[in-house]
Amino acid sequence: MTDDPNQLLPKIQQCETFVNEVLKNKLKNCLIARENHQTEIQEYLQLKKTIENLNELDVNPLKTKVDLGCGFFVQAEVPDVSTILVSIGYGFFLELTRAEACSFITKKVDQISERVKALEEEASHINADIKMMIATLGQLQSYIPERSQPINGNFCFHRYERQLSLEGIELNLNISDIVLKTFTNSSKNITIGGASKPVDCFSKYRVNIVVPYRRRPEQLRVFLHYLHRYLQLQEIDYRIIVVEQSPEMQFNRGKLFNIGFVESQKRFPSDCYIFHDVDLIPLSLNNIYACTKMPRHLSSAVDTFDYELPYCGIFGGAVAMTTQHFQSINGFSNLFYGWGGEDDDLYFRVSQAELGVVRFEKNVAKYKMLRHEKEVPNPNRFVTMKKNKIIHAAEGLNSLNYTMLSEIELKSLYTLMRVHL
Repeated sequence: MTDDPNQLLPKIQQCETFVNEVLKNKLKNCLIARENHQTEIQEYLQLKKTIENLNELDVNPLKTKVDLGCGFFVQAEVPDVSTILVSIGYGFFLELTRAEACSFITKKVDQISERVKALEEEASHINADIKMMIATLGQLQSYIPERSQPINGNFCFHRYERQLSLEGIELNLNISDIVLKTFTNSSKNITIGGASKPVDCFSKYRVNIVVPYRRRPEQLRVFLHYLHRYLQLQEIDYRIIVVEQSPEMQFNRGKLFNIGFVESQKRFPSDCYIFHDVDLIPLSLNNIYACTKMPRHLSSAVDTFDYELPYCGIFGGAVAMTTQHFQSINGFSNLFYGWGGEDDDLYFRVSQAELGVVRFEKNVAKYKMLRHEKEVPNPNRFVTMKKNKIIHAAEGLNSLNYTMLSEIELKSLYTLMRVHL
């Protein structure tokens, strides 16, 4: 196995493309076919039930209603129900007696059930192949050599930490899938899973960036296209982790942050975490994406608030905390479903732990908020906040429950965790 990352990374990308564009599409088509066959079985069984009802009632002629569409029905009469037309496939119908029709339906259902069973076995094999490939990707990553020591003692200079700069990065608000794919192909220093670190120096800062997410693909594309360039200019050793919630429940931002932290610590442990909304874009390169001795409110000057802090007790948007600090406050609350409340609760937890919060001056902590539909506030958030002031020590990381919907996926620009709450 070669230890040259320049030769290994294209192989990793090929594996990822095969998983996403071949195996997953094959699995999707297999499951769709199975679902169609199951629907067909239900239709045949319903027809058999109707025939059995006709036999019991012995109705002849039969009065019924015919659906004309758009909610309109017309009465109809079937003069002879002793025979019935049964679909035998390809648009052909066969006239059968009721007894013959029941016998045909039984055989047809058995035949389709065999197809369903075969499709389920095929889907199981494909799913196993996907899991094997994901495991292979993880192994390939392990062959990329880690530098235990800086090259010739060469630590990164981190110039944006040392001196104020008016430099900026172009923010493109219209990032299509094609543009993002072109960016991915041209980004040689981003490894599978959305991780990157300087190639010619040793970064002082290593951080996991956790992003809660659901149904905002346009914002995610803009976020990834911008933040990767931003972090590489800052010479940060980082990984972007997107935690996607299933659609059944109301969005729970705090719980997704907790899940991202717990799962990342199992596989990609770090001493520093940034909990980051997908709709916030940092504008100053001097806002170093790293942890400080105190929990840090990175996004304390957002354009929608005229770059002013709305109130002292807010601690959200983008915050940086060491692993030790996050564990000591028991993480975020898991109880805030819908919009609002978890940020203020986090500030309370930090205050109770006497950690304090640091904020940089607003020309450094400037952020742009990407446009999106305004969320409806959670009407119960104040009640939950009051309750959490009593139970916060027993509610958070130590009471977290969730279901991983699939294996962790190593995408080209981020690590994806799909979860059900």
